[in-house]
Amino acid sequence: MEITTSFGNYDVEIVLDKYTADDSLYVGLIDKETGEPFADVTVCFDEPLLCVSSVSSTDPNAANPNGLAYCYIDTNNLPEIEDFIKKYELGKPTRIAKTSGFCSYPLYKMNLEKLRSIARNNYYDKEN
Repeated sequence: MEITTSFGNYDVEIVLDKYTADDSLYVGLIDKETGEPFADVTVCFDEPLLCVSSVSSTDPNAANPNGLAYCYIDTNNLPEIEDFIKKYELGKPTRIAKTSGFCSYPLYKMNLEKLRSIARNNYYDKEN
């Protein structure tokens, strides 16, 4: 996968995990060649609502035993991330955003099935 930023083009891979604050989905990017962290795709606002399954479990992208596939996206530190998400069909915006300081972070419904299938490392589905 390639992401284009104001600094250049980079080959990256997806990493999935959970935030310790609320067990919500963490999505990160790592450098494909070195395996070093590249960027955080998501941010955590410690919102329990994002971790409570309230929709049909028959939709693999809607719910799972660990919570919902909704994430706030870090457009502050990686302004190009929404283009990346759209390009690779990793999620869809919800029209909801959370403001923190001078930044507004859009809430996305992530495509968990796709994320799981392409993630280099998936710690999100592992038991503690």
